[in-house]
Amino acid sequence: MDPRHFLFAWALSCLATVLTQAYDVQLEVSGTLPQLCFTSEDIVPKYVNSICQHHGKTYLGGFFNRFGNQSAQHFVVLDSDDKIDWVGTIGITTTLQRVLESSDTENVANSQNASFLGLVNSIVCPEEEDYVYIGGIFTTVTDDESEQTVNNIVRFNTNSRTFEPIKVPEPLVNETNIGFTQHCGPGDGDDCVDDEQVAMVRTIKCASNGGDSCQTMFVGGYFDKAMGTPVKGI
Repeated sequence: MDPRHFLFAWALSCLATVLTQAYDVQLEVSGTLPQLCFTSEDIVPKYVNSICQHHGKTYLGGFFNRFGNQSAQHFVVLDSDDKIDWVGTIGITTTLQRVLESSDTENVANSQNASFLGLVNSIVCPEEEDYVYIGGIFTTVTDDESEQTVNNIVRFNTNSRTFEPIKVPEPLVNETNIGFTQHCGPGDGDDCVDDEQVAMVRTIKCASNGGDSCQTMFVGGYFDKAMGTPVKGI
């Protein structure tokens, strides 16, 4: 193994550890509306939360709007020389003003800033597949093709460089068949609005009967429906 590759992998591991410890985001329910709560007062978007390698490239996700001198919304791909190979847009463009507004209950309720925040918590990279899987807090993603709704989880085709929603073929009646969502419950009151509820995918784990693929996916977080089917956070 090239010593430079070992040192790079070690440095990325240390970076992920330091930044993950320095920053965390949680959903805190206040009344009927969950709020984004940062454990650090420093909420400038500049954190890497997840790193993995796949087919000779490195995939990074987190809470950032630039990588080096290039605009990058929470997701970036590096080539084998550690140079930017591709950038994507997870969620809507993150500005500091929008980050600050996300912690304001009145602004969230009135302008639906709850859906703006692109944030990646977890990336998994099964080596035997042509996909990496991304989870976090985001309603939409954008690649070279178009913007599409994915609801907090998406897979990225490493060959075509396109995002693909994770969904079931046929939706349930009056339900979305895409991603993971949170809805009003029996005790939330008449003023609760489903579209204003915030869901979060905290972690993704893949399993298979031998090899490194994602035959079975385990997802944990804050959500009550998976592709329209009622669940309880896993």
